[in-house]
Amino acid sequence: MPIDAKRIDAKGGITTVPLSSEDPADIDLVNALGGKGHLMTLGQIGPWEVLSTSDRKDETLVIGRPPYISDHPKRRSSCTLDDKKVTRIAALVREGWGLLG
Repeated sequence: MPIDAKRIDAKGGITTVPLSSEDPADIDLVNALGGKGHLMTLGQIGPWEVLSTSDRKDETLVIGRPPYISDHPKRRSSCTLDDKKVTRIAALVREGWGLLG
């Protein structure tokens, strides 16, 4: 079953990115972020995960947290947050990284 993620581009624009699976492969997530670099998890807040890539660090993807290894079936949830909440979650995760240096 397809799910949606929210992509925040370098200028702060937000688009909904459809993914073809509830358990997308890393390459699918990299492609959702422009198809370059290695996938990086910036952090998780509640049921949400914020991702980026090594080549596009100014762009982020907000998606449901990954399933645990023991979860059956493997599923992420669609990002159903409004754009304001998506922006706040991504900013909070990035701020956390800024505090770490």
